[in-house]
Amino acid sequence: MSDELRSIWHALGEVADPELPLVSIVELGIVRSVERGEDGWTVTLTPTYSGCPATRVIEEDVRAALATATTAPVRIATALAPAWTTDWIAPEARRKLHAAGIVPPAAQPPAHVFASKAQALSASQLAKQHKLKHKD
Repeated sequence: MSDELRSIWHALGEVADPELPLVSIVELGIVRSVERGEDGWTVTLTPTYSGCPATRVIEEDVRAALATATTAPVRIATALAPAWTTDWIAPEARRKLHAAGIVPPAAQPPAHVFASKAQALSASQLAKQHKLKHKD
């Protein structure tokens, strides 16, 4: 990791979430990526929900923080898919939130785990139905 990229991540880690200022936007999982392109840096953010009123404030705070971390142009991109999930909250942020009386849902297994369980259940149910229909 370059010194500039390290500085950018450090600066982003100092940006507090406007609605939950005890955690940073990095800890909350809102910062999806930081990439260097030919024309500068792109920071991709995913708001906690698509209509989040704090999105513009977060973007302004990111621009202000990165003004001290890099002299290169910075572009802010918004990614709505996949949608933000509480699974993206860092363990340290979970501890901070819990200490403040805010308990986010426990992290969930990836969706493919649910899909495979659902497929297995469906296959099991189909087998039972088949046996019931063809019972002598």
